[in-house]
Amino acid sequence: EEVKAPGFHSGNDLSTNYAVYPYMANTKISSNEQITLNLPAVQSYAEKGFGLGANTMVAVTSCPEDYLLKFKNLCGYLIVKLYGTGSVRSIELTGKNGEKIAGTAIVTASYGEEPQIEMEDEATESITIDCIENGISVGTSSSQATEFWLCVPPTTFSKGFTITVTGTDGQVIEKGVSSSRTILRNMVYTLQAIEVNFSSSQEPLEMVDLGSQDYMTSLSTDLSGEGSDYDVVTIKDVPGYASLVQKKSLEPLD
Repeated sequence: EEVKAPGFHSGNDLSTNYAVYPYMANTKISSNEQITLNLPAVQSYAEKGFGLGANTMVAVTSCPEDYLLKFKNLCGYLIVKLYGTGSVRSIELTGKNGEKIAGTAIVTASYGEEPQIEMEDEATESITIDCIENGISVGTSSSQATEFWLCVPPTTFSKGFTITVTGTDGQVIEKGVSSSRTILRNMVYTLQAIEVNFSSSQEPLEMVDLGSQDYMTSLSTDLSGEGSDYDVVTIKDVPGYASLVQKKSLEPLD
C-alpha cells in the first residue's frame, strides 16, 4: 500500500519508514531501529485461515521519501486438522523444550530483506486458538477435517511440541510430536489429521437450593420413578439418610 506524503511521523530520527500490522499501542522502535512488538498468545479462530490480528507483518521503505509499504509476514503457519464428533473450545501449542513463541519480540527489518525476529526472555511458551464459547464443530472424517491455523514465529522445537485440544464438553485431548520440528517464516506446515471425540452438547448444571418440603417432595418423586424437574442429591450427613438406606431407597455410601 502506498501512503501519500506527508504520511509518516516519528519521535525518532529514523533513516527510513517502518510500519507494523496490526496496530498495537505498545509497539515501539529504538534509536538503532529495532522494533519491539507483541505476538499474540491468544489467536481467534477463522475458517480455513488465521484469525483477525493473528498474523503480524512489518514493512520497510527504501528511504524517508519512499511511501510504498510492502508488508512481509513475521510468522510461519501450523495447521492442525481435527475430525470426529463434537466441538472444539480451544487448541493450545506448546514446545517440549521451553521454546518462547508468543509475547514480546524484537524485530530487525531492512529494506529488501527478510525480517529477523528474536523472542525476549519474558515471552511466553504457548499459543492458543480461541474457538468462541459455543465452539467449532469438527469434520466427520479425515478427508473433511476442520482446519485450525496457528501463526507461529520462526522456531525450532528441538524436542517436538504438544497440541492440547479442549472440547466444549470440557474433555481434554493431548497429541505430541516427539521429533525436532522447525517452523520457518512465511511457510505453511500441516499436521496429520487428528481424531477427537467430544460430546456434541452439554447442558450446564444449575445448582438449586431447595427448602426442606420441596426437597422431600422432589426426592420422593425421583425415587418413585416418575421424574421431577430436578436431579436430587442427598448426602450422608443430612437427616433422613439413614431412614432412606433402611428402606433400601438408597445404596449406603460406605
